[in-house]
Amino acid sequence: MFDRHQLCRLAALVLVAGAARAATDPVNDYALLDSHSENLQAALAGASTGPVNIGYLLRTSYANSGDDLYAPGAGQDLGGFRTQDASLWFQGKIGNYEVFLRTDASDATDWPLPSLASGQIGGVNMRDAWAKAPIAEGVNLYFGNFRCPVVNSGMLDEGKLLMIDRTRIGQFFDVYQAGAAVVADVQDFHFKLAAQNGGDGSADELGIVARAEYKVGDGAKQREGALGAEGFDATFGVGYFQDRGMGDEFDAYIADAYATLDQFSLHAELVDMGGDLAAMTVGNTGGDSATPYTATLGYRINDEFEVAVRYQDLDDTNDTTQIGGGFNYYVAGHSAKWQLNVSQFDNDATDGLLIQVGLSLGQAFPNGAP
Repeated sequence: MFDRHQLCRLAALVLVAGAARAATDPVNDYALLDSHSENLQAALAGASTGPVNIGYLLRTSYANSGDDLYAPGAGQDLGGFRTQDASLWFQGKIGNYEVFLRTDASDATDWPLPSLASGQIGGVNMRDAWAKAPIAEGVNLYFGNFRCPVVNSGMLDEGKLLMIDRTRIGQFFDVYQAGAAVVADVQDFHFKLAAQNGGDGSADELGIVARAEYKVGDGAKQREGALGAEGFDATFGVGYFQDRGMGDEFDAYIADAYATLDQFSLHAELVDMGGDLAAMTVGNTGGDSATPYTATLGYRINDEFEVAVRYQDLDDTNDTTQIGGGFNYYVAGHSAKWQLNVSQFDNDATDGLLIQVGLSLGQAFPNGAP
């Protein structure tokens, strides 16, 4: 694992690379990189009154399919490497205020179907950029840029997924926008109320999210699967999403449940979405609404191996479903793992089998981040 100086050197390299792209002459002086690293460490230490946490996430995979459904071009079979995430994050504190920044240079999935242009390392994009301010005991304000916090599978740390790809429902709401959120914890209940810019940007219509959760035991929403679970723990959630800037029926009602019982895990989610949102997410036409759902069942063989099966139904006009199986080998828990997935895609028009082998190193958030 990198120490802080090495990670700052890596962050400085990102900054130097950006400067080199804009400069007339290439920047390749290692002494300059070392200077950037030292300056970044000093700036982080000077700006924060508490410890500065620095971390990373790298997820990359190989995907293969001989079916026409996944063919990247005429007469070609799919068989190539892709990068799901290449992230670097920083967390610091100034008094009682917490600051979190996360950049990502890739964001790929294999469902929706992969393309030749996706899965490549590209420009560094700022995903998370928010501050957390305390309002009262157990109540905090989040202000800045953050992910839509309406469905649990969409908020999960990408480094703690049981399968290589997030569920399709989780992908629908894996969207980052500027806004503010009030988050409260009252005993075993957790509440969120968020307002974000929504699809119309800074125009006057805001996207609104409301979510409530009930925790049994320690709760089971911190990661997918049963790694580290003991006894019965569960998190049951309901949510509501609305974005009138995108249409009169751009809304959704959500219910999800994450539960673990010793070595077993069950993750299930259901979304009832209006016609405008269904048109954007699952491609329904004619104003048809949709009620997609997913269910994932996992079994932890021991602390090194875990298997899973997942079923997804989009409730779209083509009756699209996907069933997949997964096998995880944990080298160091979710922080270092190999993953093997086999998925069968099917709808009224076509079908196809996809095989993926992936490596995940690190995590997308520090422990305790939402």
